[in-house]
Amino acid sequence: MSDTVSPHAEPYAIEKELRRVQSLLKLEQEEDLAQFKLKNAKASIQERQQRGLTWYPVTITSEDVGFGGKVVLELERPAGQQGLHLFQVGKNAALFGNIPGRAATDRPTLSGVITSVRRNKLTLTTSKEDLPDWVSEGGKLGIDLTFDEVSYREMDYALGKVMGAYGDRLADLRDILLGAKPARFRPEKADDLFYPSPLNESQLAAVRHVQAAQDVAIIHGPPGTGKT
Repeated sequence: MSDTVSPHAEPYAIEKELRRVQSLLKLEQEEDLAQFKLKNAKASIQERQQRGLTWYPVTITSEDVGFGGKVVLELERPAGQQGLHLFQVGKNAALFGNIPGRAATDRPTLSGVITSVRRNKLTLTTSKEDLPDWVSEGGKLGIDLTFDEVSYREMDYALGKVMGAYGDRLADLRDILLGAKPARFRPEKADDLFYPSPLNESQLAAVRHVQAAQDVAIIHGPPGTGKT
């Protein structure tokens, strides 16, 4: 790699590129949310069950108070419902009431985070300190997975850390990977590898290249050439 840094990889250009990625990530999140809402609005409870997004009906088997005084519910679905589902610890979900006389778009909900899943039971840590009245109005209850913003939040956080890095290893790797600094390599040694080797000469050269890397190295090539 040349020691000369091309103008397009100067620090201001790197920041501009990362901000562009950040804005594109926001657009992707907005579109992902819109598609999620659209699909759920058109789907019946049975269709959402088949997609693993809904447990219905559920019963509240225990109620507790958790961190910050928030209501924690243990919910159970019927033993006969053994289908696969996408409910996992850490995912956002919402308890809903299938109240007689209310349209599907007008179902009351109680949002929370799943903190435990085992067989046909799960624990939902809600965002409220008291259960709303509709929970005990007599309608059947269910629980839906809701749009998961956690991955987008983590990606945005990581981008912010990369953009704000200065004078540390993260800043070095950012500048190297985006072309503002050349990657560093030690002199390659032919005797670094065990012999006899099942690798051919091209593969051995690639491994030596990686061993010599002080920052980053990439092995690339067509499928079936032994990269793995």
